Amino acid sequence: MTEAERLTAVEDALTVTSRLQARHAEMLQDHVEWLAAHDQAMITHAAAATLHDREMAEIRENARKTDERLAKLGSETDKRIQQLVSAIGEFIRRQQ
Repeated sequence: MTEAERLTAVEDALTVTSRLQARHAEMLQDHVEWLAAHDQAMITHAAAATLHDREMAEIRENARKTDERLAKLGSETDKRIQQLVSAIGEFIRRQQ
């Protein structure tokens, strides 16, 4: 191999190495940008999950209060029905 051929081979190797390094730097920059976007998405998701958990706790509490009110109303209604049945029974007995 002549000196000119060796020089050409070295220049070619430098060109290839330079292009590989540039390509690697581009890929690394793309990954850095993707990672930053991913981190932001995870932060947004965590905030949404926290809000969702808070809203679900509020819904469960409202449902519990509604259940209590319905149970109380059911109990009161049962008492009123029993009083009406007793009153009707008493009315019928008096009519006989």
